[in-house]
Amino acid sequence: MSLPVIPIDRKRVVAPRITRLTQPFWNALAEGQFRVTQCHSCGKLSFPPRAFCRHCWSRDTGWLTVSGKGRLYSQTRIHALPELFAGEPAPLHVGIVDLEEGVRVALPIHGDAPGLDVPMELVVLQFHDGPLFAARSVAG
Repeated sequence: MSLPVIPIDRKRVVAPRITRLTQPFWNALAEGQFRVTQCHSCGKLSFPPRAFCRHCWSRDTGWLTVSGKGRLYSQTRIHALPELFAGEPAPLHVGIVDLEEGVRVALPIHGDAPGLDVPMELVVLQFHDGPLFAARSVAG
């Protein structure tokens, strides 16, 4: 399943720090997939990606592509942006989405969300210099 891609006509204000651990995540996101790490010992999922399981501490982890579907757990608007985000349009709308697979993800919200516990979908924001992820309300 491929996530919707939304072109953004500018560079990212803050580019992610890509490491050997996170490179597969960013490569997958560029292809429209959202991946989390999964423990092969206990089966639990983690995001952001981890080299070890935060539940049982096993280092036997791998990648799992998730659906990108979930529900809005929390949201806020940040009107006074930190200097690091000075190039972002204010206010910055951010939230926490509980994905169907059981992972909670903090991220920007693209567009409006009418309220808590509404269906959301992850999207890829495709900037000139690479992708970032966000969520938007599912119409309907």
